[in-house]
This record gives sequence, C-alpha cells and structure tokens, in this order.
Amino acid sequence: MRRTRRARRRRSPYRRSSTPTTPRGSATGSPPARLNASWPTGAPSLATTIPCWPCPRTAPRHAVANYRAASHAFDLDAALVARLNATAQAHGATLFMVLLAGFQALLHRYTGQPDVRVGVPVANRHRPETTGLIGFFVNTQVLRATLSGRTPFAQLLAQTREAALGAQAHQDLPFEQLVDALQPQRSLSHNPLFQVMFNLLREDTAVLRGLPGLAVDEYRMDDSAAQCELALDIRERADGQVRAVFTAAAELFDEETIARMAVHYRALLDALTADPARAIGDAPWLAAEEQGQLHAWGTGTSSALAATPAHRLFEAHVRRAPDAAALIAGDTELSYAALDRRANRIAHRLLRHGVRPDTRVAVAVDAPIDRVASLLAVLKAGGSYLPMDPSHPPQRLSQLLADSGAALLLTGSHSSVNGTVARITVDDASLDDEPNEAPQVALHDHHLAYVIHTSGTTGRPKGVAVAHGALSMHLQAMADACGFTADDRSLQFALPHVDAAIEQCLLPLTTGAALVLQPQWCSLASELDALLQRHRVSVVDLPPAYARQLLQDQPPFQHAVRLALFGGEAWTGEDLALVRRVLHSARVVNAYGPTEAVITPTLWSADAEAIVKGYAPIGRPVGRRTAHVLDADLQPVPQGVPGELYLGGDGLARGYLGRAALTAERFVADPFDPSGGRLYRTGDLVRWRADGQLEYLERLDHQVKVRGFRIELGEVEARLREQPGVREALVCLHEGAAGPSLVAYVAPAAGASLDATTLKTQMAQALPDYMVPSALMVLDSFPLGANGKVDRRALPVPAVAGTPGYEAPHGDVAQTLAAIWAELLKVAQVGLHDNFFDLGGNSLLVIRMHRLVEDRLQPGLAVVDLFKYPTVGALARHIEQKGHGPAAATDDAAQAKQRAQQQRAALLQRRRPTERTL
Repeated sequence: MRRTRRARRRRSPYRRSSTPTTPRGSATGSPPARLNASWPTGAPSLATTIPCWPCPRTAPRHAVANYRAASHAFDLDAALVARLNATAQAHGATLFMVLLAGFQALLHRYTGQPDVRVGVPVANRHRPETTGLIGFFVNTQVLRATLSGRTPFAQLLAQTREAALGAQAHQDLPFEQLVDALQPQRSLSHNPLFQVMFNLLREDTAVLRGLPGLAVDEYRMDDSAAQCELALDIRERADGQVRAVFTAAAELFDEETIARMAVHYRALLDALTADPARAIGDAPWLAAEEQGQLHAWGTGTSSALAATPAHRLFEAHVRRAPDAAALIAGDTELSYAALDRRANRIAHRLLRHGVRPDTRVAVAVDAPIDRVASLLAVLKAGGSYLPMDPSHPPQRLSQLLADSGAALLLTGSHSSVNGTVARITVDDASLDDEPNEAPQVALHDHHLAYVIHTSGTTGRPKGVAVAHGALSMHLQAMADACGFTADDRSLQFALPHVDAAIEQCLLPLTTGAALVLQPQWCSLASELDALLQRHRVSVVDLPPAYARQLLQDQPPFQHAVRLALFGGEAWTGEDLALVRRVLHSARVVNAYGPTEAVITPTLWSADAEAIVKGYAPIGRPVGRRTAHVLDADLQPVPQGVPGELYLGGDGLARGYLGRAALTAERFVADPFDPSGGRLYRTGDLVRWRADGQLEYLERLDHQVKVRGFRIELGEVEARLREQPGVREALVCLHEGAAGPSLVAYVAPAAGASLDATTLKTQMAQALPDYMVPSALMVLDSFPLGANGKVDRRALPVPAVAGTPGYEAPHGDVAQTLAAIWAELLKVAQVGLHDNFFDLGGNSLLVIRMHRLVEDRLQPGLAVVDLFKYPTVGALARHIEQKGHGPAAATDDAAQAKQRAQQQRAALLQRRRPTERTL
C-alpha cells in the first residue's frame, strides 16, 4: 500500500489557478460569501491582517522557502489515548478535534500569538460524483483559533469543533480561491495563510490483507523536502496505538528543538485532558529536569558579599592604601587619601545644609574630578545622588529638579545651571574649612543611593530610585565577575547623567584601582592609543557605536588592555573581532541592563578565542539576581522559545520616584520566590540559548535606543503634541544608511500651519539632543490601515534636509570635504552650503569625519571646529585660512574659543558632540 505522510497539493499556493469546475450540488456563490459560510466561528475577515507565524526557529527564514525535512517520531501511551478519547466523547468532539486543539494550544504557548492558523488536508471525496473517479482531489483548509492563556481548554475544544465542522461542510472551496479572497501579503519566504499543518490518519489494512494473493506493506514516500515549516502527522492504528511525527524544516529547527516540541505536546495533552477546565496558560508542560536547568541558568552567583555601602568600601581602601592613585585626569593625579578629604569636605557642607538620608542632591558639575568627589560626598552625607548633564536644555533640567524634589544643587562656580533650590559650588574656597574626616551617617540597605531619570511614555521622565544595598551588591558582584584588582586602571567614558557613569566611577574606587578621567572623548584612534599608553589603562568600557566609528580600519594599538566592556546597545561578532584586533583585549564583556535593574544585571564574558555569529548574547545574571524568561501568564518558557525577560533578586531599584502606579505596573510579585520578592518587567523579548546564555531579540513596546540612549517614543510624541497647531504626532525609529535615528511625523490642527524647522527648534529647547528627531515631516493626515490604526508602513520615507538651491563645491578642499560627507551620510551629493547635522550627521559620525579629514587634508583641526563650521563652505574656508594663517589671528585665542563653544552649545540642542566634556 502506498500512503502519503501528509496530503500534498498539486499546485503551489504561490501560483493562482483557474477556478475548477464545481460539482453539481456543491456550495455556490462568490469566494467571499463562500468563505464566510465556510468558517462560521473565528473566521478571518477580509479586512484582517493575516500575520506570519513567528515560529521559535533557530535560524532565520530563507528568502525563498526551500527546506530539507527533519522529523521526530513519538508515541502517545495507551492511558493518554484513552483520556483523549474520553475527553472527545464528553465534549461531543472527535479524536481529531482534541489532538488539533492540543496542537493549537502548543503553538500558542510557543509563540504567544492569539491568532493560530493551521492547515489541514481533506480528502474532498464527500460527494457521490467523485466516488468512481481516479485522481487527486485533496484540498487544504485553514482552521483558525483565537485564544489566550486564560482560555480554558474546553472552550478551545468547542471552538475547534465548530470550526472543523463548518469547514468540512464547505471542503470543496479551493484553497486558491481562499487566498484570492483574503489577499494576504505574499512572500516567497513562506506559505500564505498558514505555515503549520496538522493531519490525523486512520490506518486499517485489515480489509486489504484479507484479499487473496495480495501482500500489503508500507512504503514511505521521500520526505527529503519539507512541505511547510512545521507539520504534525498522527496515525491512529486499528489496534488503538497512536503514533505522531513532527516534520520540520531542517534549516529552521534543529533536532533538539523538534524533540522538545514533542515532549511539550505530550505534556500539554496530558495536563489539559486531565482537567479540560484548566486555562491553557496554566497547564504544566516543562519536565522537572527542564525546570531545574532553567532555574540554574537564571540564578546568579551568591558568593558572600559584604552588606557595606559603596562609599564605605571606598573608605576601606583609603585606610589600606592612602597614597595609591585614585583619580588620574591629564597631568593631575589624586591619591585615595586626597580624594577622600575632598569628598568629606563637600559631605560636611551638605550636612550643614540639612541633607539627611534619602534627601535628593542634584549634581551638575563639569569638572571631572569635582564630579567624582561630589558623587562620593552625596553618598557619605546619606543623600541621594541625582546626576544631571549641564549641556541639556534649561527647561529639561528644571523639569528633572522639580520631578525629583531635589533639596540642593551642586555645581561649579562658573556653571550656568540654575534652579529654584539652594546651590552649593564644589570649587568654593571656603570648603577648605570643612572637616577632613568622613562623616558617620547611619544608613541601611534600603536608603536611596541615587536617582537616574529615564525617558517616560507620558512625556514626563521617570526617576528610577536605587538603594544602597542593591548598588553595593552590584559593585561587588561586578568586581568579582570582571576580575578587578588594585592593579587595574579603568578609563571612564559614560556621560554623567546615565547610570553607567556611576558604575564606571565606583567600580575601580571600591576595589582599590585607579580611575582615569578624560576631559574630552578622543576623536582619533591615535589619540585614544596614546591616552591608554600614557596612563597604562587596563580596562576600557566603550559604547559600541563609538568603538565602531573610532576603531574601524585602524591598525592595532601599541597598548593592550586586559578587559574591554561594552554596553548600552547590541554588538556583533564583527565588533568583537574589531576590538580584539585593535585593542588586543584578553577578555571582553557584553553588559546588559535597564536602569531599573541596577546598571548591569546580566553579562556575557568571553576570552580572546570565543567566536560570535550574529549578535553577542547578553549572558547570565550577575550577583544575587535572578532572570526568568516568561510568557504573558508569567509561566517559564522552554529553551529557544521567546519570552519577556523578568529580573529579580537583590539587584532591583526601589521603584519610580513618586510614581506608585507605574512602579506597581513594572515591578510585580515574584511567583518563584517564597519569601515575597519582586520581578522587574524589562519589556525585552529574549530566549535562552542551548549554552545557558540569554539572547536579546527585540523590544515588546515602543522603547528604542539611539546611540546607546534609552528613549520612549511616547515622550517625544507627547512633547510634539504640546506644540501649538499640532493635532497628531508619531515618532518612529528609522534605520538609515548612517545608522538609526528618530523621525517624527506631525499633522496640523484645522487652520494651522506647521513649519518643520520651527518645531525642531522648539523640541530642542525641551529635550536632550539625542531625543530630538533628526527629520520631521508635516503631513495633512496619517495613513490608516484596514483596522483604523495608523499604517506605519505607508508613512513616507524621510527626506534628507538639504539646503535649497544646490551649489556645487569648488576647490580641492571643499570637494574633498563634500566627498567625505557624502561617504559618511550615504547621500548622493553634498552642496557647498549644506549643513552636516541637517543632512543626518551626529556626534558619532563627527568622530569618523574628523579622522577622515585629518587623513586626507591634514589640517590639524580640533573637534570643536567641526561644530563651529558645520557647512562645507565654512569649514573649507576655515581650513584654507588656517593654512595661510591670516584669519587665525583676527581674534585673540580666548575670544575665538568662547565663540566656538557658544556655537557648539547651540548645536548640542540637535546632536550629541563626540568630544563631550566630562
């Protein structure tokens, strides 16, 4: 007997065919009408977007679906089969319906999708006219289920029963007509309407074997090519045995994944038939061994960590080695004892101004050494450190001061940052009169150590409050994970208002190492190499985007570092190879973490021999932390299955300052902690890899990262809607040739007229430069999809903002500059009067521009010159005049520097400068 393992179509679903002749008595009417009659329950309407199944594959789909088949067979034991049949009988269903409903539940648990569509082959010989005909009449039906984790299995089974019966009544509706009626988005990478199939075959050869002279044997057809991405074929034999086979595209699923899928399917059938009233999301499906493995992967090291605040850890090294170098900034070097005295004096001044535990103290200090001393001083006084970037717009700084309830503001004597709160200058000579001894302020683990503001969806930034206990645990765990010792010298890179700056400052100072400060970011690789050599730096913590721009195409450095850390955004195997080649790093660390989970809750570490394909993983928990990959019902998902990352343990923030409702929404009860702990919902979609490392996939909301900065698109949209004349606003992340950037679309109110340039200027007065959209387009209205929502795919591509009236560059210098800009910004042409930043340039691209200009023209420019002269013509004239020398002396040096800094500050409203003063 020749038997097909699943029904196959003669025609490709990609190819439309002529409508076959309809047998007499069959259902008639237009395809849409017959479609609606075919699926009386749960039918996809003609206006519904039909999603592609997001299978938990181990490799990306091919551009053209052409896969080898890989299969895994397994048996359903007699007890389970008996319970399946009993469940079917009790609910007026068939074994087919129960098995299909279980399969739909499995697909939902694997993907979290509420819309599950499965292709089912039917013999299509239900009419007398086809009885005596020889030929292939098999049709494919699409059975759809809409479900959630709260759907009881009995309800899903009833829905599956109705869908199957309704579809069977119209099984002669050709699949091609169904596709034509629904008009799904077509792609050669996958089948339309469904990518998963299910089939139940009843196998009984008794009649054939009873015929005289006939030998019956089974012939297995060639399954070398996969007919779809995943198929489940189940055979019910005459003796009651049931055998199932999962067949999957070998290029998309490895053997272990298919085998686990079979185990999970069996477990779900067992749990759901034992209690059909149970919600699908509550059914246990992980074996004890698998649960134990996930628990081991998700539990950080719990080595003995001292319950000592960070500033006390620093003071221990002051007593142990008072003369050891603590801070190095250019030619200035401060010992541990000198830094401690400086911080103690500021701390006593804070105490005299009423600082007590949990008092917020804002710090907006430009001088690197004073900023580090201020951080230690606030902690020593028991206050909560609130860092602010002095270059941010005054409106933004005022908003942060008001939101935090800061009682004091620490600044430099020449700072332009003002506020309604009392101000203390850290370089005031009268501080020398304060005591040199450390104040003894009693603190416990739950007192606030610092507050960091992150972008908020409502238009208002969120203040993340972190306690001393969580900070101390994190610093000690990171020191252990990264192997920090007193012999290390660590280079500080992070900007002052982000939590990474706190880690970069305190990690070396709490381990007896030296912190190397740089007055400005290096824009040339040779400058960075010289800096590393000069100060014998052993640890660097670089933003990935900065490292790419600076190190690309550079020869290996003369100086080798022990450890290179990266964080803030994803980085690839190519990035890893680049860093190893240029920095000679013996070890690399990929640091991941939202501010709410205290800087770096997970990390991936590798030696010089590790090979990374694609993106580097984000690792495993650090210190007394836990990591859970959960579905929407807070149930663990298996290895390889995507889920939201939840972080717990001792490394969580107290919550959002003054935002109890938001804190309760994002910090939830930990169902796995019997002592009543909390979990933080990161909003990041991840999965466990086979080696026990977490792999980041994407965001689950509208939060994005631009140049390593976390941005809630809702905050930018809220600011736009506040502007006069704006009716609607939408902000998207645009992946352009020059890298990711924000693009805004606005629609005017009735009778209003909007100007994109004016709107960008207004936004720059309220938001940091990295949150200001690089392009802003005014539309009469937003395009809508069939569901009435904005169709983001139909939004116009942002246009490059060139200067009206193109004028070609003239002269060798101008033409060379225009060529460099066109190369960096990926634009066809650059005019003489085009502005680098208006064309899409940003601070990271300034780094490469500086290097390329120096390589090709050797003008000896400072980075500030690139901000001072942002057009091709202006920069070309400056280079030519600088070479001949006459114009360089028109102002004295102080006036020239002041003018450049003023122009640079204006540009900061639009772009983050690469040479940021720290």
